Parts: sequence; structure tokens; C-alpha cells
Amino acid sequence: MHAEVIDSFEVKGRVAVEYGAKGVIAIVRFSELALRPEAGNVLLVVRPDGWMARAYVGEVKVHGDNAFGVFLGDLTKEDVPVGSQVRWGQDFWPEATDAGIGAKSLARA
Repeated sequence: MHAEVIDSFEVKGRVAVEYGAKGVIAIVRFSELALRPEAGNVLLVVRPDGWMARAYVGEVKVHGDNAFGVFLGDLTKEDVPVGSQVRWGQDFWPEATDAGIGAKSLARA
């Protein structure tokens, strides 16, 4: 499954202390047929520039129609900008023909 990040915000400072972890909450839009990721799943973040990172899903909450918020610990808003793709399940690893996946995908830009 995959979804597009439509918003993201960081959990840091006092909020992170109160929440018990720092990271980013990514608001993602998905198709109605998509199975939502669950806490503990591994997902792949693919930024628009092709950079990729694996992350464990923390809390998942419904966020309006066809969207949900996913907590990704130890990542920042720069790691998960708007327009990024998140992938999990059978679609975890993108095909070489997928748009936006370049040769430098495994290194920070």
C-alpha cells in the first residue's frame, strides 16, 4: 500500500516530553481500498527528491475523510515533507520504474 503525505509536523520539545517520544506526525491521504498501516509496521518514506528512509509506525489516527496521521519516531519534518510517498505492505519497496526513484535514493541529498 502507499499514500501521499499532505501535511507533516514535528513532535519536539515539551510536547515530545509529554508524549514520550520525539518525531514527526505525517498526515497522509490514501485510497478507500488501502489497508491502513498499524503501529509496529515498518514503512518506507520516499521524499520527492528520491531520498528514502525506513521508519516504524507509532500511533495511527484517522484524520478526516481518506486521511490518517502516522507518528514516525526520530524523523523530522525535513525527512517527511509534503509530497513524500509512504509505502507499506506489498508495496513497501518501489519498482525501479517508479517515477522519482533515482540512483541516489539511498543517501541523504
